[in-house]
Amino acid sequence: MKLAKWFLGIILALSILFGVIVMLAYFSSINNYADHNLNFYIVYHIITTVVCFSASIFFACLFVPSPKKYAMVVIFVLTVGFFLTMMYLMKTNPLTYGEITISTLTNDAGAFIGLLLGTYISHTIFKNKGWHSSQKSDKKPPLSY
Repeated sequence: MKLAKWFLGIILALSILFGVIVMLAYFSSINNYADHNLNFYIVYHIITTVVCFSASIFFACLFVPSPKKYAMVVIFVLTVGFFLTMMYLMKTNPLTYGEITISTLTNDAGAFIGLLLGTYISHTIFKNKGWHSSQKSDKKPPLSY
């Protein structure tokens, strides 16, 4: 049962991440303004990717049972692996997958910063609520004389 909760928690966190990214990409009217100004475009996309990828790690840690640090590791490895694969494909076959541009580097940097920020936020919030596999008690055993 615990493995099913783990699997479904990570799938749910990634589904929320991709749903928010799709909504921001296709339904946002701010994209019309971002096309005309490169600085605004870069800042807007860095902020959205940082927020989305921070939230993905936070939601993964929120939805899975303890130890929550392993959910963070799974999301981190999957995301970094995805971005490294895309960078490799862009470098080896730019006609099919597109070229490496400022936009792709901005999104990759924002995603990595978001993963680090999400790790920090999740560790801060969940450090006493199941971050480690075993919760150590701060209580000392009673002394008997």
